[in-house]
Amino acid sequence: MEEKLKQLRRLVENSFPNIANFHEKVSVEFEKLENAKSFWSEIYVARLKVKEGVEGVPGDVFIKVPRISENVLRCEDEEAVDELQNVLVYYSKKENLFYKHFAYGTIPNFPFPKVYFTEDVAGEATGGIVAENLSEKVFAVEHIPGLNHEQILRLMEALAGFHNHLMKREDKSYVESFEEGAHGRETYAAGNANMM
Repeated sequence: MEEKLKQLRRLVENSFPNIANFHEKVSVEFEKLENAKSFWSEIYVARLKVKEGVEGVPGDVFIKVPRISENVLRCEDEEAVDELQNVLVYYSKKENLFYKHFAYGTIPNFPFPKVYFTEDVAGEATGGIVAENLSEKVFAVEHIPGLNHEQILRLMEALAGFHNHLMKREDKSYVESFEEGAHGRETYAAGNANMM
């Protein structure tokens, strides 16, 4: 548990690099969201209480830590767990790259939270995303019966905004970051290229 706490504290501190001696100026309490159903991550909310003279820190942040759930680990053999870990590293890196290349509020009609910091998985107790906390505004449902007409239109509008942004963007260097094998570990399985 101590390693998890160190990881969470490091992620939050790195989210606000302009605040020297962060943990002396900001007290942080972590709450694991037990209702955040995921096989691939643990979800936390960090409540931040600033001392006088500290500005630019929200009252709370959302933290997503890439980690295979205990339920999955109990059901799989060691070889399968190693494969799942490689998949986790792969998709975590791709998600982090998205936030690196597409800053908050830059894509018309394509809403996503403000991300303060991302860290790639590089071993035990590493990796994560610290973002604007939307846990009070969004939720997961067990079963989605399908999208209604308005939801489909909103989805299409978001995708059109993303497409428009990519077409107008002059600097296309970000594309190389998403190519298969660009970061070494992505080629985790023989059939992986077909998945992308």
